[in-house]
Amino acid sequence: MRTKNVRPFRTDTSFASLEPRLPSPIAYITGFSIAPTVTLASAGDTDGTPSIVYWLRARKWPSSIRSTALLLLAVFVACPLALTLCAASSKEQVVAAPAKPLAFEKDILPIFQRNCLRCHSSTLKNGGLDLSTLDGVTAGSSSGPVVVAKRPEASKVYELIHNGSMPLDRKTQVSGPEMEKIRLWIDSWSLTANADRLIVQLNQNDVIPILLRHCTPCHGPLRQEGGLSLWTRALMLAGGKSGPGFVPGKPESSLILQKILAKQMPPVGVFETGVTQPTESEVEKLKLWIAGGAPEVTEQPGMAGTRRDLLVTDQDRNFWAFQAPRFPRIPTVRHQDRVRNPIDAFILQKLEAKGLTLSPEADSLALIRRAYFDLTGLIPTPEDVR
Repeated sequence: MRTKNVRPFRTDTSFASLEPRLPSPIAYITGFSIAPTVTLASAGDTDGTPSIVYWLRARKWPSSIRSTALLLLAVFVACPLALTLCAASSKEQVVAAPAKPLAFEKDILPIFQRNCLRCHSSTLKNGGLDLSTLDGVTAGSSSGPVVVAKRPEASKVYELIHNGSMPLDRKTQVSGPEMEKIRLWIDSWSLTANADRLIVQLNQNDVIPILLRHCTPCHGPLRQEGGLSLWTRALMLAGGKSGPGFVPGKPESSLILQKILAKQMPPVGVFETGVTQPTESEVEKLKLWIAGGAPEVTEQPGMAGTRRDLLVTDQDRNFWAFQAPRFPRIPTVRHQDRVRNPIDAFILQKLEAKGLTLSPEADSLALIRRAYFDLTGLIPTPEDVR
């Protein structure tokens, strides 16, 4: 019997760098298990046909099975390549950065003007925050810093905008591209570059709240460890047993900063709750305040003014709790002789509207019985009444 000369499937590994191999499903369909040293990139026949393809053609299978095997083989090779290219493309898009640094006046201020200055401007500083200037952003609010250099996720202004809490009046909404622009600006923002601005703005009212949150449980009006109180600027300068709390203009020589930077104060573990280490931005603010000479200003307490608050609507203003107290007009009733005080007039007005009136006035015997019953819980005897 004459046999057909079939060229063998070669196991050349000259193209071993291209490592895709036949998976188990393909091996199951083809009935051929390829050893680890055999790759799909093995050299082909002299006519350029890859060996694996030639081998499939040589099998005595129906054309439909051969086509299915080739299709699965192509999908297995092409899919990882496509996914790799997509991942590389996505990575390039994610890490793409703006061509030039973002500027506050040109890139960020227009976003704040459209969304934030209704409540946080130089004329209307809700929460003590002014977002109309870089000085105002640097100074922060009455609750502390709103921008943490290089850390958008820790910056209050970005956090409130990102989670949708601001703008509070919901009249506008910061778009996704605008939000990303704010994030990139904070990420490239340098506190050192704005130090001069911050020194001009800072005073004791910016620093003392930080010390109240972290230090006064041990160095406050009720307790002065080491004879030191941080309640006021004067008491800080007076110092304690170890000397002054700080040296104006010399943060590196100031005892407060030395203890905080060394993580010695506030002591960890002494208090179960309530006392925590100052944040990086709070420490930086304290350092800049001391470097600027620890300025102290006298401010008048905040007073309610006549300026219209944009967050309060006309409907809110009509709520009864916001109305000034005033005496109502006492109603006129038919049985005026029964009125002993203004409250009686209001009660009698409601009763007369329903065709009713007050009950007859109780005599002294009825009053005694009521009082005795209220005091003892028992009905009085005639002797008790007499």
